[in-house]
Amino acid sequence: MSSVVATEKSPWGWGTLLTVSFLAGFVAGGIIAGINWRRMGKHSLVWPTIILSMAVFILFVWFMPATVSNSIANFIGLVFAGALWWWQKGYYREWKESHPEAKRAGWQIPLVTVIVILGLIIGLFFL
Repeated sequence: MSSVVATEKSPWGWGTLLTVSFLAGFVAGGIIAGINWRRMGKHSLVWPTIILSMAVFILFVWFMPATVSNSIANFIGLVFAGALWWWQKGYYREWKESHPEAKRAGWQIPLVTVIVILGLIIGLFFL
């Protein structure tokens, strides 16, 4: 893998990505994964990751039969989040090795992302 030039902020680990995806869906996980690319210095992958997660979500909702339970939908979301993490893990390890003094990433952006996505879901489906 090539050397990457990263920003001053630490990327989030797999636990944050899976937690956000479980709580608010894989669009939120895709947003966090996109921001992770930026934090690891891979700016060209930010928007493709976010757009990919939105496209997968739209296809998922479009083709999902009404009989699919929430637990199956959550499982599919976690599988997608795991795939996003698998895509990033090598770059994440490289970033961590080249920044041993880096602090852990903050929780504010994932929390706000979860709140906004859940607010949109409530607004679109329940109001």
